[in-house]
Amino acid sequence: MSKKDKKKNENGSIFKYRITLITVIASLLAAIGTLLTLVFLINQHKTSIKPEIVINDSKFLFFCENYHLTHYVNFYITNSKFDTSVFFNYTSSNNFVIKPIKQRNSFYFSPKNIGRGVAKDIELTWRFDTTSLISVLLSNKREVLFDTAFLSKNSMLFITGSDTSLYLKRDMNNTDRINYILPVNTENERNEINIQIPDFYLNMFAKYVVLKQYISMKSHLKDELKGSFPDLFLKIKYKDISNNKDDVTYRIHFKNLGGSGGTNKNSVEINYKYIGNAKFTKVE
Repeated sequence: MSKKDKKKNENGSIFKYRITLITVIASLLAAIGTLLTLVFLINQHKTSIKPEIVINDSKFLFFCENYHLTHYVNFYITNSKFDTSVFFNYTSSNNFVIKPIKQRNSFYFSPKNIGRGVAKDIELTWRFDTTSLISVLLSNKREVLFDTAFLSKNSMLFITGSDTSLYLKRDMNNTDRINYILPVNTENERNEINIQIPDFYLNMFAKYVVLKQYISMKSHLKDELKGSFPDLFLKIKYKDISNNKDDVTYRIHFKNLGGSGGTNKNSVEINYKYIGNAKFTKVE
């Protein structure tokens, strides 16, 4: 074979190699493009079915009363229509008597699904720091609601002398379940979900408000309660329609917007109307 033919063959081989290389690169780029398109479509699909649960802040009215610091504190709370049938009598913010009935808790909130897809198999669990609560209630040594307290998994027991007050934690320990929450653009009143703030938390909050007001009304008590009432936490677990799991946790903080009522210097009787705002903040 002449040098000329050999050179020609070499050039032909190089050309074929380049063509093959270009073909492989083109195929690779096409595969990458297909993969990126597939990833985009998958993410787009996830976005199209992804739920997102939010909870709005809510103003409320809170009434609490008791006639001796060691006794149960009675309360009524509402963030909707004010119900006078809950009272034996109501003439003013510091002159009322609350009936000991279950309907005294009328604090409801409605989680909203602002995502595009349905949230299903929803679980709600509550928690708050009861150990911190006991520390706050015992922080003023001159006037206390109780001598000691016993905390168990299912209840909290307060003891003062011969008096005892037992509060069950049943509604704090239970896991609430909801079948589904529709997106807001398809939701109607029949599908709206209403959830109650747990009674146990409200009972503890009533104890805190009563002691705080009692101390503030007594001129000889210079000490303030040390620490603030612990916030309530709500964890919401849910799935989308493809069974992808997600969760969100909200911190619920009760903020005092003003109040009226109280007691006189020679009495431990408390009647107090508390105007507040429950702020729901997403915990990242």
